Amino acid sequence: MTGKIDGLSVLPTLLGPKAQGRQQTHEFMYWELPRYDAKGNVRKELPAAAVRMGDWKVVRPKPDAKLELYDLKKDPGETHDVAAENPAIMARIEEYLKTARTEPRRADPSIAPIPWWQRQGHAS
Repeated sequence: MTGKIDGLSVLPTLLGPKAQGRQQTHEFMYWELPRYDAKGNVRKELPAAAVRMGDWKVVRPKPDAKLELYDLKKDPGETHDVAAENPAIMARIEEYLKTARTEPRRADPSIAPIPWWQRQGHAS
């Protein structure tokens, strides 16, 4: 494998309390769920995504939706969007999002899983 990797091992966490003091952390964790068309091309939309920064969690619950902010320490069930009340936090995370993502690769439809309705015995 070549190229820069920014991941961290979670092994200290898995090994338990004696090793947990050695667990490194990122300032942010970011993940997204891009969608693809039938030809394997990435759809031209902002994907559903989430960012975790300490007790703060930002989510885009569906493609092209506005970002929502939750304070997980006070609201672990994510019931109250506090984005409007925390413009500095939102600005910091939005700035991070400008550099965090890379365009997803095109999907290879030849290796995509066969949908359940097209599997043998289900086709009409």
